[in-house]
Amino acid sequence: MNTIFAVIYINIDSLNYSELLGLYNNKEEAVLSLLEKAHYREKNGRLTQYMRPTNEYESFNYLKNKVSRELELNDVDIYRIIPFKLNSGVYLNFSNPHNISISKL
Repeated sequence: MNTIFAVIYINIDSLNYSELLGLYNNKEEAVLSLLEKAHYREKNGRLTQYMRPTNEYESFNYLKNKVSRELELNDVDIYRIIPFKLNSGVYLNFSNPHNISISKL
């Protein structure tokens, strides 16, 4: 059984602005995507958000491990990773992120 990981953004003020940010074949990719979508990066060994240094968390690695464990980041809004199990024989084609196809092998 394969697992895919959906990264979603939940706008707490208006659900109309919430969205699916992407689907990933592995958890590591999903975690890194979530952090990028939440504007967290590491620059010169320092954690940044919106390209500015932040001390909101100890380090980028700390934040990455936290998101990997909890599958969620509560920032001003909520970013969440949801794992989905696929039956064997189901194949997802992510080659075009705007047109994800699902087929049976």
